[in-house]
Amino acid sequence: MWLPAAAAPAKDLGRAYAAYERGDLAASKQALAKISETAIKNRDYLFWLRGMVALRLGDAAAARRAFEQLAKQTKAPRRRTPSSQPPTVRATSATSGPGCFASPS
Repeated sequence: MWLPAAAAPAKDLGRAYAAYERGDLAASKQALAKISETAIKNRDYLFWLRGMVALRLGDAAAARRAFEQLAKQTKAPRRRTPSSQPPTVRATSATSGPGCFASPS
């Protein structure tokens, strides 16, 4: 099966995670080793999985390196605060005029 160059690292990451989930840490580590950090968009996932595999294999130094790389990743955008949200448009109801069901006062 042919995959575009951008899809191959993502497929390898998926294989690495599947191997991790079934407890095959050696296969997961092997799949992770194929993935270039610059070739994949979701580096945070790559570094997290590398860290978890290394940790479960007992390689504390490799786990630490991976988790340090994870910590350096760009943080997600902050949620909007109430003052930065666009104004809310509120519907108002008329008390008289065509189509009004309220009785005149």
